[in-house]
Amino acid sequence: MAGSRLPILALIVGSLCGCQSPVSLRNVSYSPLAPIEESVVFHPSRYPEGDWQPRGLNFEDAWFKSADGTRLHGWFVEDEHPRAVVLFCHGNGGNVANWADELRVLHDRVGVTAMLFDYRGYGRSDGVPTEEGVLADARAARRWLANRVGIPESEIVVMGRSLGGAVAVDLATDGARGLIIESTYLDARRRPRDVSVAANAFGDADPVRLDLQDRQISRPAITESWHGRPPVAI
Repeated sequence: MAGSRLPILALIVGSLCGCQSPVSLRNVSYSPLAPIEESVVFHPSRYPEGDWQPRGLNFEDAWFKSADGTRLHGWFVEDEHPRAVVLFCHGNGGNVANWADELRVLHDRVGVTAMLFDYRGYGRSDGVPTEEGVLADARAARRWLANRVGIPESEIVVMGRSLGGAVAVDLATDGARGLIIESTYLDARRRPRDVSVAANAFGDADPVRLDLQDRQISRPAITESWHGRPPVAI
């Protein structure tokens, strides 16, 4: 996986797209079915949904921009003597306000400086979530965090839950102090449904597999080529 992006096979219900067989879109720069795929994978909650003043959490608002200029938002908590600096990538639903307990645990119980951020289209972040955009947003968040605490990006521990685990894997390919993955699917193309974010949304429907673009989220992979990269906790 070193330095590369793995092609993904996204799950789309045939009745939604009228397809009778798998369609190859590998060489197409834009898939007309991408909005359907992304509406299935991403379930953002926009501000003001959620508790934006969580008790006992002393956070700093982080405002920054993604590579394409999209304005993004996150929460940052600092420990005076941190054991590590952690960037947490949340799952495909909710927003930072819904994931505040994760930030509290990291700071209060684990003793780390941590940042939780919203992908584009989530919470107070602008834009609409797309797979390419979400991966770029994570890199922008890591850059902000590194600048805020004054360390190289490679010294940050990247952590993700569910879909955020795939985002964290993608980040760690650039280098990281460590990689932590929680409840992340093995491959969004595969059954059973409990390993597939997209399949869960479709219930028992049989998927039509579409070879989309050269993207990462739906198939996070840690293979033998990971040797020499950050330590991994799953």
